[in-house]
Amino acid sequence: MNIRELLQFKSWAENIYLDYITKLSEDQFTERIPTIDKSIKQIIFHLLDSMWGDYHLITDRDWSEPYQIDDMSKMAIIKEIKKFNTQLLTFAERQQLDEPITYHEEGYENDITTTAEQVLCNFVEHSAYHRGQLALCLKYFGHNQIKQTNYNPYLWQRQQ
Repeated sequence: MNIRELLQFKSWAENIYLDYITKLSEDQFTERIPTIDKSIKQIIFHLLDSMWGDYHLITDRDWSEPYQIDDMSKMAIIKEIKKFNTQLLTFAERQQLDEPITYHEEGYENDITTTAEQVLCNFVEHSAYHRGQLALCLKYFGHNQIKQTNYNPYLWQRQQ
């Protein structure tokens, strides 16, 4: 397995959750869920913001903040997440992923040296964590039969 395959899996799994989210009312989308003290909007906006940061880190783009959560609708956030999934996959297919990248992360004393592959791998894991949060949120709103987004169902569906 390689990072390109993991990015395809990430996109597949996120799309399942994004489909559920499109069916939520605006009130459900913005309601703070007591067990995690966040709304679905805050979670998926955080995913978008993280994707933007990772993409700009590995592509060496400028770091100005492009998004403001209050200015974005549910569908605008979902559209941007899907766009970044495509951009990250395209990047991973076309670029050398093992060249070193050095950057400074706020809150750390020293610079961090990593590779694009490691950044993308971290993001796949980060996304999985937040899919777990989204599952809790969707269950809170009565979606008790959420489609599985583990790797095996992804492989099974790909092979059909």
